[in-house]
Amino acid sequence: MKKRINTNGANWLEEALHAYEAYDRFEINDEAGIGFSADDLGSREKLQRAVQERERPAWQRICAGIVGASMIFLGGWMIVEGARRENENVNNDLLILEGATLILTGGAGAMMAFGNDPFIATPLPGGNRFKVERNK
Repeated sequence: MKKRINTNGANWLEEALHAYEAYDRFEINDEAGIGFSADDLGSREKLQRAVQERERPAWQRICAGIVGASMIFLGGWMIVEGARRENENVNNDLLILEGATLILTGGAGAMMAFGNDPFIATPLPGGNRFKVERNK
């Protein structure tokens, strides 16, 4: 059964975020007139962003992507350096592990900055209603 969430309710944002966490299907009715688009409901993070600050400036998104890409590059360099050195010191394994951590966290940051959408939001007929489903 689909959950219906109205934006004029007291805890509607918490209910919607919980539905995203549980990967539940739900419908959101924008009775408060916040002005959602289908893109705003593509993921939990996008919904929070739309509510808190309608649209993040493009320069912040670009900077977040550059930082993520830099972390990926630096992590790759650390792995190559750790594998290339021949027992110069005991920290080679630690260098490789730290490089892998940088690649993973930088990749996640870049994906979030440029909009990885784990959910699909479809507008429903009749105005300000959307159906939100998990992207398969």
